[in-house]
Amino acid sequence: MGENKAIKAGIGYTVANYLIKGLSFFTLPIFTRLLSTKDFGVYNTFLAYENILTIILGMAFSSSFNVARFKFKINRYVSCCISVSFIFSLFILGIIDVIYPLYNRILNMDRWMITLLVLFSFSSAVVTFYNSYIGLEFQYKKFVIISALGAIGNIVLSLLLILTLFSGNRGLGRIIGMSLSSISLSVYIIIFFFSKEKPCFEKDYIKFALRYCIPIIPHSLSQIILNQFDRIMISSMCGENEAGIYSFAYTLFSILLITITSLDKVWAPWFFDNLKANNYLGIKKRSSQYALVMASFSALLILIAPEIIRFLGSKEYWGSVYCVAPIIVGGYFSFLYYIPCQVEYYYEKTQYIALGSIFAAGLNIVLNIFFIKQYGYVAAAYTTLLSYFLYFVFHYVISIIIVKKRIFHTGKIVILSIGVLLVAIIETTLMDYPIIRWGLAAVMCLLLFNGGIKYLNKYHKKDNMRRLPVYL
Repeated sequence: MGENKAIKAGIGYTVANYLIKGLSFFTLPIFTRLLSTKDFGVYNTFLAYENILTIILGMAFSSSFNVARFKFKINRYVSCCISVSFIFSLFILGIIDVIYPLYNRILNMDRWMITLLVLFSFSSAVVTFYNSYIGLEFQYKKFVIISALGAIGNIVLSLLLILTLFSGNRGLGRIIGMSLSSISLSVYIIIFFFSKEKPCFEKDYIKFALRYCIPIIPHSLSQIILNQFDRIMISSMCGENEAGIYSFAYTLFSILLITITSLDKVWAPWFFDNLKANNYLGIKKRSSQYALVMASFSALLILIAPEIIRFLGSKEYWGSVYCVAPIIVGGYFSFLYYIPCQVEYYYEKTQYIALGSIFAAGLNIVLNIFFIKQYGYVAAAYTTLLSYFLYFVFHYVISIIIVKKRIFHTGKIVILSIGVLLVAIIETTLMDYPIIRWGLAAVMCLLLFNGGIKYLNKYHKKDNMRRLPVYL
């Protein structure tokens, strides 16, 4: 797999994700003005439950595709994973329906809402299967099509339902619109896979998938807890209004997450191929560059965060600005985890992934119990930051133990991490001085632009291409 192809695909995935997610950001001011903070809190709490259930119903099978492509016929393997997930989802739906009287007061959802939650969660798992599958060959154009259909359907259906049938319960209208769009998309994806390979239940495939993925399930659930469970705790301990405000702060985290997940679709296959070839020098060099790009992006996002918050949301959401800096710093440490964790995936040491994630999630819950009560919903942003930091450190150490050498540049990663933390402190200190913050952001952009030009000139030097002008 050539680096040119990987870079092109990485750019393609990232740009496509921004264009698609841009639809959500452009419509966010509309939804925040149509939905009260309570409606927004209900909607995000439903999403939190969906994220948890998606991992369980999908059984984290998509995490095994990168390795399975070297062992099995990948089309048949994916078809088998969908078949097993579908049967398991029906089983879970039956259990949930039977024990509904035991938990209905806790979740405060009608029976039909629970059914919708299960269907939506299964459909989300199927979409994840598809995106992981096409990522193996860097087919970002297909990713664009599927993601665009899902995003447009989500927005259009939600707006129609909010403004018509559910004008009196707009949070519910948003939930149903989102769910129906995803379910419809999953039906198409299932037909797509089953047309390639009929549904199957091959013993060897299932045995490998379960052995590889079962440890990933608690890992993925723990990641959901780190990303989502604090909103559930805030809703319970502070109220749905506070949960809505805190959830809104995660709007900027989602910008960072889009970039992380887009680039990881390229980083993971590239890393596997280079680790297999023992190209440790290349891995050390590229991982440092990767960390620098994301550190710069995170720092820029922090500096301009207050204005983005005020632009996207009405005044009742502006309190979320105090959560943004620690949330984005935590997001950067979350990104750093993706670099060393590929070692554990490659060597099939997924039990370590689960162990680290469970520790981080458990720590986050304990810290939230103490600090949310004492300091309010803003404290959840700082407890999440600390949890993600320790989460990264654990996996970094494990990667060294597995490979028995340092294949990443520790010093550079430490310096970049300190840099992002310092920018967060500056943003908090200069919250009321936008001209200074934007000035710093402009200088940073110019430095990055010139650095990028110098890199491209060096990269294309052998091809005798025309050199681009450098301004600093």
